[in-house]
Amino acid sequence: MLRSFALLLLISSIAIAQASAPQQASKPAAPSSQPAAPAAPKAAENPGANLPPETAVITIKHLCATPAAPAGKGATAKSSAKTADCNTVITKAEFEKVLNAVIPKARRAELPPTAKQQIAQQFSNMLVMATAAQKHGVERKDPNIQEALKLSRQQVLAQALNQQLMDDSTPSDVEMKKYYDQNSSAYDEVTLQRLFIPKANSTSKDKPSDPATEKADADKIRSRAAAGEDFDKLQKEAFANTPNPQGAPSTQMGARRRGSLSPDQESVVFSTSVGQVTQLFDNPAGFYVYKIVSKRTVPYTEVKDEILHKLQQQKYMDARNAITNSVQTEFNEKYFGGVEGARPAMPAMPGMGARPTSAPAPEKKPGAPPPPPPPGKSSPTPQS
Repeated sequence: MLRSFALLLLISSIAIAQASAPQQASKPAAPSSQPAAPAAPKAAENPGANLPPETAVITIKHLCATPAAPAGKGATAKSSAKTADCNTVITKAEFEKVLNAVIPKARRAELPPTAKQQIAQQFSNMLVMATAAQKHGVERKDPNIQEALKLSRQQVLAQALNQQLMDDSTPSDVEMKKYYDQNSSAYDEVTLQRLFIPKANSTSKDKPSDPATEKADADKIRSRAAAGEDFDKLQKEAFANTPNPQGAPSTQMGARRRGSLSPDQESVVFSTSVGQVTQLFDNPAGFYVYKIVSKRTVPYTEVKDEILHKLQQQKYMDARNAITNSVQTEFNEKYFGGVEGARPAMPAMPGMGARPTSAPAPEKKPGAPPPPPPPGKSSPTPQS
């Protein structure tokens, strides 16, 4: 189990990193009138797929998996790693058991063939060290090792259950379509242009600001935008008298869904007709004006994967909470010490409370675009 736990922490991290590494996209070939040359034979994705299970794939020379038997006592029992003349031989079947134990099912198809040898190297190194530890009697010398072995088994079981809960939480097509139909307004989308009209006190320390005058000037720009004047032209004018006139932000915001704008702006933006501009929005740094370029409801086919991840995560958390909340844990305050109010967050022990490796990342709800900072030599322009 010590070996299994070490491999789970070290080897699986390498395997997952290899599977997650982005592959460099090949550039499309330039058009040519010449006939294409015959393609070179494609290398086998799994070069060892046709090897018999008993084929030796790793041989560690001069490593005896078990200590030599005392004279007259007979040979010791063999472990899963076969030994011959103090060589440890790992067969294809044995090594693939290791792969199956440490690589999540959802990641196995993504694992590049080149990663196998790296995993094999880590496995070999761990096997050498673990065997040496046994021969040195580490378990007998340190009582904490036995406790660590027990703990590692519990961690592996907890992680296995987490993974099973995630696998069982995959929603059906019917569930996903039902969710989309019941929450269709969440997939309303607008394509926007935005004007940002900075206030004087946000761009200059010397020029005093007159809120009434600034508001009146901003209203004039807004009226010109509503009359159909070009947003890019108006944006440059709004920044013409600032210390950084070249820092005018882009007016193109692109497509935005509900939840991506601040609440006070969102309701107005989504209720404004296509081709129209919104009211003036006052912000400490300046004023905003939006123009609605287009509207649509994002079709189900485009958000199907997003819904799958959302519902899977929700179902997984429901199932996990049903288990963890089915018991009540009490702590002896005389031992742990009384705590007023909320307890401080504690770092999780390795392998405990971790999301299964194939769990989708928590959904990131797009936030409202940050207000543009005062323009200056080192000040970035607002990002759309």
